[in-house]
Amino acid sequence: MSGYIQTNQSISIPDADFNLTAADSGKIIFFGSTAGVAKTINLPLLAANIPAGTHYRIVNNSLAALAFPRNITGGAGAMYGGIININANVAATIPVAGLTTVSFSTASLKGDIVDLYYDGATWSVTGMGRVNNAITAI
Repeated sequence: MSGYIQTNQSISIPDADFNLTAADSGKIIFFGSTAGVAKTINLPLLAANIPAGTHYRIVNNSLAALAFPRNITGGAGAMYGGIININANVAATIPVAGLTTVSFSTASLKGDIVDLYYDGATWSVTGMGRVNNAITAI
């Protein structure tokens, strides 16, 4: 058995505002430097003719508490889906229905994730946070 892990997914670690493109589809984006001010990942604009099936996984990669939120904006496209935040073994679900921003709040912990899939008209969102209000939607 080999000790190597192979992946065809690129990994990106932005430390500033970041504009995703259709070419970034399939990437895992580690996001979460504690420095500076609030940072934003911008999904591609719908006018950019992004194909259905475009998808991203965004992960909070910060070991320390975030000093400011890390936002994911829908590029003028509405988001639909749900986010589950777990606190003391109780899950709180946040519906995402026609909203345009999902955020890793300052309560978010390393490993919290958001998955985004584009169907040709809107973004489908699923997320998992390990503490109450770790991931929010507005």
